[in-house]
Amino acid sequence: NTLPILAIGIGVGIDYGIYLLTRICEEYQGAAKKDVGAAIRISLATCGKAIFFTAALMTIGLLPWYFLSELKFLSDMGLLLVIVMFINMVLALILLPLLVYLIRPRFLDSDMTGLSESVEKRPQIAVPA
Repeated sequence: NTLPILAIGIGVGIDYGIYLLTRICEEYQGAAKKDVGAAIRISLATCGKAIFFTAALMTIGLLPWYFLSELKFLSDMGLLLVIVMFINMVLALILLPLLVYLIRPRFLDSDMTGLSESVEKRPQIAVPA
């Protein structure tokens, strides 16, 4: 019975990692000097704040489920979800940047423009009439 709760928590945690990795790749590719450490610092200052804020709000919003539920199982599931989401946030903000810094994966140099929106204007493709 705990599987759906864990699936929700882990699914949200994976999203945190995807957001941060995409931002690290964008910062790394946009820099004139290819410095992984600087890309990680900038990414944590921007996307990391958003991850922390989102995770904190979701955790605080789910915490009353533990205290207000009269059913023991639902109370335990609320606590489990809060713990899983908190652990996901910590791992996304600490372990993931550390692994990127130590391993320096090849995908940092790959083209990520299709995965994210850019503020730069792209040329319009002419559609034949």
